[in-house]
This record gives sequence, structure tokens and C-alpha cells, in this order.
Amino acid sequence: MVDKFDKKLPSLFIASLLFIGGIILLSLKITGWSLFLGLPATQIGLVLLIFSFDSFGRKKETEGDYHLIPCLLCHRQTLTPKYIDKKICESCQVKIAQRVKVAFLALYVLAIIPLSLSLVGKRQEIRMKAKEIAPVPTKGGPTPATCETGFWEPDSCRCGEWNENINCPEEKEGRTCDFNEYCCQFNEDHRWDCQPL
Repeated sequence: MVDKFDKKLPSLFIASLLFIGGIILLSLKITGWSLFLGLPATQIGLVLLIFSFDSFGRKKETEGDYHLIPCLLCHRQTLTPKYIDKKICESCQVKIAQRVKVAFLALYVLAIIPLSLSLVGKRQEIRMKAKEIAPVPTKGGPTPATCETGFWEPDSCRCGEWNENINCPEEKEGRTCDFNEYCCQFNEDHRWDCQPL
């Protein structure tokens, strides 16, 4: 068992290093590179860890005399080479490997779900910001409407152009919205009320 563990130690080390390094890269949130390098490193490390732990459950045939010793976990008699005094039976090794697989899978899912939700939220936020950005004016064409924040009545007046040439009372400001002229006033309830001319 000790020889078997010594042979698997480098692969366990590399797999753990990849898995932990991938998680660290994902947590650093470096634009582009965290996802580009972090996700593959985490996935490859997880797969290598599963294969490394899976190999512990496989039986290795050795030559020599055998004797029966009790398993350290289930206390069933296990046939082992004469020079081994303590051993975990194959069925317990398989159970341990399966539990470790499930634990790593749960950890992977718990790491991926928040990351996916975060990415979806950022995508929606970018789309909302893109809608608010005014289009670039074209040469010789009309000046595009700029969209203001806040509450507007009617809502179509949120995107428009302030126009000083519109004859409005002193407390109101002229605004062109949807090719119509309005007189707008900011009320005490923090709302713009626009009345068509």
C-alpha cells in the first residue's frame, strides 16, 4: 500500500496543484484570463484527482506468500502479502474513492453555479448599459436623441433633445421627443412631466 501511494504521489500533487491553481485563478477575477486559464485548470485538475483516487481502488497483484488480516475500516478478513500488517480492503477503498468523487463533483458544482450566475448577471448589466448609450451621430444626418435617467411622463420623452427654441412657460423647459415638441417640468415627486404643445 505504501509503495502504491508513493507511485501515485506525483500525480496527486500535480492534480491538486492544477485544481487549487484553477480555483485561485478564478477567484483573482483577471479580465479574460481568469476564465480562459482558471476553468480548464480546475476541470483538468478535478479529472486527474478523480483518476488518481480511482487508481487506489484497483488491485495490484504481487508475488509472494499471502495471509489474512482484518481491514482497518470494516474489520473483514483481507488477503494480503505476508509483509503487509495493515490494509484497507478493496471494497472500502472503492467506497472511499466514490465518496471522494462525489465530494469533488459537489465542490465543482458549487463553484460553477455562482460563477455562471455572476457571468449571466454581468452580461445582462452590459446589455442594459449598451441600451442606454446614445448612438453616434452620422455626418449630415440628424442629431441622435440622448436618453436621460429618472422617471418621465410620458416615458417616450426620456430619450429626446432639449430645445430652447420651443416657447414654454418660464418654469418649464422645451424638449423634442419622437419628432414632437413638449414642455417639461421637474416635479416635487422627482418626476419629469412633459405636456405636448
